Amino acid sequence: MSNNQVRFPVKAVATFSKTLGSYSQKLDECLNNMDNAIKALGNDWKDPKFTEFEREFKVCKDRLKPLSEELVRVKKHAEDVWTPIIQEYFKHQI
Repeated sequence: MSNNQVRFPVKAVATFSKTLGSYSQKLDECLNNMDNAIKALGNDWKDPKFTEFEREFKVCKDRLKPLSEELVRVKKHAEDVWTPIIQEYFKHQI
């Protein structure tokens, strides 16, 4: 392949994009499960230290949420920007 040839695996990018969406969805599900687990723990843990623990846990959980949002952003960018640009490029190649 010469330096001027470009190979862009459109199907692979589409698969990768779907994978990013799946990761985001799974991460959101995990975050919701963590919320439910903390609520259940709070039903049994009845002292002031629980509130401290819950607050610290929420800080950790809140650090993960932007990752899910970023995965969705990258997925959308790949689908809406790069894939159409490359597809258009290949339409005009001989």
